[in-house]
Amino acid sequence: MNEVEFMNEPAPLAGSKLELGDKAAVCTLAAPDLSEIRVGKSERVQIIMSTPSLDIPGCADELRKFDQLTAGLRNTEAIVVSMDLPFAAEKFRAANGIKNLRFASDFRAKDFARSYGMLIGGGALARLCAKALFIIDSLGVTVYKQVVSEVQSEPDFEAMMDLARIISRNSCSN
Repeated sequence: MNEVEFMNEPAPLAGSKLELGDKAAVCTLAAPDLSEIRVGKSERVQIIMSTPSLDIPGCADELRKFDQLTAGLRNTEAIVVSMDLPFAAEKFRAANGIKNLRFASDFRAKDFARSYGMLIGGGALARLCAKALFIIDSLGVTVYKQVVSEVQSEPDFEAMMDLARIISRNSCSN
């Protein structure tokens, strides 16, 4: 998918096009406490949800659902990537009862958005992340990718969870 829509207006995606089976780019993002979070390579499986902003309508409900669905997965970390400032992510987490998700901000260099092909290149949401789900296995390989065509729509969490449950069952605990 080379574009997404926001309120029925096309928005082109910029950056590399990460495909299934590709090695995921390793990107360093900012955690809410300004420490670093690496995505793309970990000893654990990483389930990554990118979203333009934590403030878009419906985001709180989606992330509470994502938090609950991924909570019981072994050897897995669930990470939310947005362009929001790290401080806003911590406020959002606390205000919405999110317990299991890690929040990462790509506000500094937009490396994640560019490397994963999720940088919105024009329109009202230019320079933000498109909404998408990725699963990166413990070898750094992209085993699942879902780009949400309309930014305000919810991802298909069940399709992602079907694969995540299998990977979780078959992975070694650290």
